[in-house]
Amino acid sequence: HLSRHTFTLQSRNPAHFVLQTAMRGDVASFYRGEIGYRESFRFPPTTTLIKLSVEGEKTETAEEMRRILDLLGGYEVSVFPAFIPRRGGRRALSALLRLERGVWVDDKLLEILKNLPPSVRVEVNPDTIV
Repeated sequence: HLSRHTFTLQSRNPAHFVLQTAMRGDVASFYRGEIGYRESFRFPPTTTLIKLSVEGEKTETAEEMRRILDLLGGYEVSVFPAFIPRRGGRRALSALLRLERGVWVDDKLLEILKNLPPSVRVEVNPDTIV
């Protein structure tokens, strides 16, 4: 629905597709344009993302992530440093699993996820992947 109130939106790129479709209230065009990008980058809703995050001392964090990767041997996993402010010698790492559309967690993966230590944060379709 279109807004019933006035609001101000400031942008360095007012011609951007997202802003133009929002100003027109054109949800269908936005969806058609966005879904192609999401499909090519394998983002929801075309895939299910599972993000696993660990934080701690630098060496402990790296070892914990190696253990997680060993457990997830048969799955496609990307590991990257988490974007959080570092405090002391602490470090954060995240692992991202991508499940194809229509595929959900199989029994093996479910068992792995359920048995991860409480220090591992598990998020399904997280708000952010950085």
